[in-house]
Amino acid sequence: MRPPDRPPPEEPPVHATDCLSPAARALTLEVLALASWADGRVSPAELSAARGAAIALALLGPLDGACGALVARPRALAELDFGALTTRERQLVLAAAAWMTLVDAKRTPAEGEWLDELARRAELDDETAELLFDVAYWVRLVRPRGATWAHEFDRLIRVTDGALGPARPPAALRPAG
Repeated sequence: MRPPDRPPPEEPPVHATDCLSPAARALTLEVLALASWADGRVSPAELSAARGAAIALALLGPLDGACGALVARPRALAELDFGALTTRERQLVLAAAAWMTLVDAKRTPAEGEWLDELARRAELDDETAELLFDVAYWVRLVRPRGATWAHEFDRLIRVTDGALGPARPPAALRPAG
C-alpha cells in the first residue's frame, strides 16, 4: 500500500459520536469485529482496538468487561444491512474497517480482499475507497504518543469526516437547479 501524497486535513472539532447515527455506530462495531476476523484470527491488539472503538462510539464503558461480540466470530458480511446508513456513514464504516486491518501493523491479502468486498457491499466507488484506505493508513502512521485506542479511533472518524469534505444535504433538501 502506498502512502497518499499528503496527510489528511486537520481534524474538525467533533467526536465520532457526532458523525454517526446510533444505528451506524452499532454497525461500525459489527464491521470492526468482522475486520478483526478477516485474516482468520483476532490479535490482542485488534481486541484492544475494538474495545477502544466501542468506547469512542459510546457503546462500551471504559470499565466494562470483555465484550462478547468482539471475541466471538461475528456474522457474515453478507448478513449486514447498510440500507439505513447515509453515504457518509457508509464511508466512515469503511474507513473504520480499513483502520482495524492495520491495527496489528500488517494488512494481509485476505484482509485486502475483505475490504474490497466491504466497499462493494457499502456501494462505494474505488476512488472513494482508496481515499478512505489512505486516511486510515495516515491515522495509524501518525498515532500521537500515549494515545489510547479510543482516542485514535475517535481521531480516525474525525479526520476521515474532514477529508471527505462538507456533508451534502440529502437530495430532497437541496435546491432544484
